[in-house]
Amino acid sequence: MDIYEITVGKLSVYEGIIRLQLNDRADIEVHHIDEIYKANQKLSEGSKYSLLVIIGKYTNVSPEARELAANKELSKNRTSLAFVTDSLAHKLVVNFFIKFNRPSTPTKLFTDEEEAIRWLKGKSLMVF
Repeated sequence: MDIYEITVGKLSVYEGIIRLQLNDRADIEVHHIDEIYKANQKLSEGSKYSLLVIIGKYTNVSPEARELAANKELSKNRTSLAFVTDSLAHKLVVNFFIKFNRPSTPTKLFTDEEEAIRWLKGKSLMVF
């Protein structure tokens, strides 16, 4: 499995899904969302993709970065988005993101990675 390293984590393709493992203590800002988007486009070769985000411990995402992550233009090739965390604080932030930033693709929070993968596979339109 090829691993594509970015400033705030590592991306790979896992079972036809782009998997983003965020670093512990990452502070994610707008420019990191741009970096993630560009990496996703490269890994998917511009095709439709599902994104699995494994949230690192003590990771923080700025409000501006959350807003950009939900942006319709940046998510035009993304068919679905799943977050995995067992942190109560992260669950609150992800639920806030889903309800208030309203991402343009189906988005769901999980505590189990395998369950998230099954859900993404059910939502995926194309496997590359």
